Amino acid sequence: MNARTIRSFNVPVDIWKIVENWAKTENFTSDESKQDRRKWHKSGGVLNSKINVEVLKDGDAYRLEAWLEPSLLTRIITIFAAAREMALESGGYVLVLQRTEARDAVNRLLIDLGQPLIQ
Repeated sequence: MNARTIRSFNVPVDIWKIVENWAKTENFTSDESKQDRRKWHKSGGVLNSKINVEVLKDGDAYRLEAWLEPSLLTRIITIFAAAREMALESGGYVLVLQRTEARDAVNRLLIDLGQPLIQ
């Protein structure tokens, strides 16, 4: 399994307003906001994983990366079956509920952007 879920797509409009509204609705915190790169996270607490979403822009092309970042305690509890970064796609047995929650949140953004969902 890849460490990050990656989606690349072209759209003729600026998507930053859509993404910013999504982040606010989903209670994500902004980590970085540049003209061509934005990054957000949603903290999961001590036992849950942090959800990270990064969007990069290059002309009309966008690249969205999303991943879970399990806490050290979570990694210890799972006997390090939980990697430092985990993609959101379904499959596997590690952190299934947390990946499902993160996938659902990111899929709501992909719906807003008219893009295929993460399976």
